[in-house]
Amino acid sequence: MKTSIFSIKAKSKTSLFVVAIALLSMIIALVLPSVYIPQNGTIIMGYTTTFGGPISYLGSTANIGFPVSLFIAWILILAGGLLSFFFGSSQKSTYFFVLLLFIAAIILYSLSLNCLLHINVAGGITGFESAELNAQPYTVISLLAIGCIACLFGIFYKPSKRRY
Repeated sequence: MKTSIFSIKAKSKTSLFVVAIALLSMIIALVLPSVYIPQNGTIIMGYTTTFGGPISYLGSTANIGFPVSLFIAWILILAGGLLSFFFGSSQKSTYFFVLLLFIAAIILYSLSLNCLLHINVAGGITGFESAELNAQPYTVISLLAIGCIACLFGIFYKPSKRRY
């Protein structure tokens, strides 16, 4: 029986779980609100903090610059999901590499407020120094931690060779 790399039957459950976690993390990183500014109740969505763009702030339009570290974190999640999908079911080293990518993305998301407050991203917007993180970074970090556990399971799990 010949299987292609796009066949779902050829993929392990662990590999598909890691792909699902990566896909869900990428979607949540774009959809959930990521920054809240309590000064006027402004909520900035994840798409804007990942790719940059204009926001409505204090009755005018302000621009958030392109945050390279958050974009790199999003790309790391994408790369981990693709690696797990194409190579995860047959090689344990792929799970190790995906684990490292997820850990790097966790570190970048945990430093996301510092990245957003940097002078080149949003430092020129007055009142932005009182910004607080919202649900997006915490949710993405939690999902990536679950993905790390799944990668560890893929690395250390050895199925039984016995047939009943």
